Amino acid sequence: MPLLQWIPGDRFSNPEAGIQEILRYHMVRVNLVPGVRHRLGWRGLQNGAHGSDAWTARIDGCPGVFGLFFDQMDPLLPGIAGRFGLNYFPHPEEDCVESLCVQAGMLTQQADYYPCIRDFMSHPSMIELFNIAGVTLAVPCTEDGLHLMLISHERLSSRFHRPGNHGAGQPVQPVR
Repeated sequence: MPLLQWIPGDRFSNPEAGIQEILRYHMVRVNLVPGVRHRLGWRGLQNGAHGSDAWTARIDGCPGVFGLFFDQMDPLLPGIAGRFGLNYFPHPEEDCVESLCVQAGMLTQQADYYPCIRDFMSHPSMIELFNIAGVTLAVPCTEDGLHLMLISHERLSSRFHRPGNHGAGQPVQPVR
């Protein structure tokens, strides 16, 4: 799938809306191409509840749900760049629940845990307690391409263990 096939319109005139539109465009495109979606291991992608520009996704090998949302613009990069928060909401029976803080662990055991995940933007404590990384998406003015950067919290580096791995592993293998 050619990611450089550009979106029509001027995304630089309104940078905050533009960077969110670029992410939304690519996520929907990937979700609609079965071969790419299956290669990534996506089992489902949903836009957040109440019209928020947030996404939840299930990925093969991870029993929980990932959440992605727009956080803020990144003024330090040339062109337009936005920071997106990445959350992981573990399945209540997942081993990593035991390593969460007490408040997060208690949330995973509540009856309304899954409806809250679907609407996680309405629950600021869920964003804070289950945040695992930040993703920066940048579109330089001078180049034809996208820059994508993942910044993870060091304290969370041991959260993801895939079967057969010795130690931490990648939740999603890179697509080549």
